[in-house]
Amino acid sequence: MKAIVGLSNTGPFLLVSDDGNDIATVKLANLTRSRIVLTPIHLDFIREKINQSGHAQEVFKALIKSIYTYQPDNSFNYCWPARDAALLYAITRDINYVHIAYSALNANRINYTIYDQSAVKLRFSLSTMARAQAFDWAYDAFTMQQRQKLINDFQYAASIFTSYSDDHSRNSNDKASNWIGIVKSSELILHLTLYGEEGYPNDQAERRILFLLHELKLHLEHSYGPSGYMQEGLSYLAYTLPILGPAVYLAKSMGISILDDAWFRPDWHNLAVHIISLRSHRNSLQFGVSDSTYSYNGFLPFIFNSTNDRNIKAALKWFYDRTMGINSTSPAYDGKDKSAALLYYPYEIVAQHPSVAFPRSTLMISDNVDGFYGFRNRFRDQNDVL
Repeated sequence: MKAIVGLSNTGPFLLVSDDGNDIATVKLANLTRSRIVLTPIHLDFIREKINQSGHAQEVFKALIKSIYTYQPDNSFNYCWPARDAALLYAITRDINYVHIAYSALNANRINYTIYDQSAVKLRFSLSTMARAQAFDWAYDAFTMQQRQKLINDFQYAASIFTSYSDDHSRNSNDKASNWIGIVKSSELILHLTLYGEEGYPNDQAERRILFLLHELKLHLEHSYGPSGYMQEGLSYLAYTLPILGPAVYLAKSMGISILDDAWFRPDWHNLAVHIISLRSHRNSLQFGVSDSTYSYNGFLPFIFNSTNDRNIKAALKWFYDRTMGINSTSPAYDGKDKSAALLYYPYEIVAQHPSVAFPRSTLMISDNVDGFYGFRNRFRDQNDVL
């Protein structure tokens, strides 16, 4: 990059490359707290909804119950009650939730160790995302010493991310792997959340942010077809979106729009209503890595806002309430992703049966046998089925 040219005193600004070509226009980022979803207006809205019977009130009660009853089976999983407690503090301003959040963050800290195993690196990424969200949501209640301790952890995490050399980043022509969506999203959330903090290496973070935005844009373009289909299957799609979605929405809330077009392109909502049954048992059409029953957390809440079509949102709302929410036989509210169920739910939309927006959605084929078929093209000079 050669220069940043101000088009006015406050922006937008024009990025100009070394060869003199325009790269993009940008504007000043929003560096206020909370940065992740919880603007003062949205917080007031959530508080209002919690005081009314319905979805928000039920999720709120489930959040409170979870932080007192959930028993993490390893240090990694303490990141989830930490995030939930921080969210409860942001909503209620009850300082007791901050104590719970910070204790859980301390228990989770042991997870911050370099391991040369892909599975651990993926868990590390999820943990970093949840820690960043907890830091942001309970920021004003942490002492300066607590903040600095957490910032030190985040700086250590940033160094770990840059040390990952065996991930899928080395292939510049293929960013389809869920690894890119998970690891790069977590690192982006980390830098955007911490950017501007005193003592944080902002100049280094800026270079990484530009790189990570590019990686995630390519991932969205390479991994997901127009229908939302991905070759790795529904399990991996539902595993990736709860971290990719927050990265996209955080970037957008800070005035970064480079991911918007790529995020809106896949019809994940169309995929959801055609492969997940409306039955109470949530039978699911299998592809790639997936099960015969839909039981994933965090998938539907993050695709509510991947479309601006009100009819589609109405269909997704009806679908969510029926399968995961208030009208299901066993409301789960997305398990560890209850925060997403509370924050991204389309409260302002009236639910309507999916067949209104998707007439063929009632024609799903029930697939009750675990496993999947894979096709190879002209193996031994003929098409065959594995």
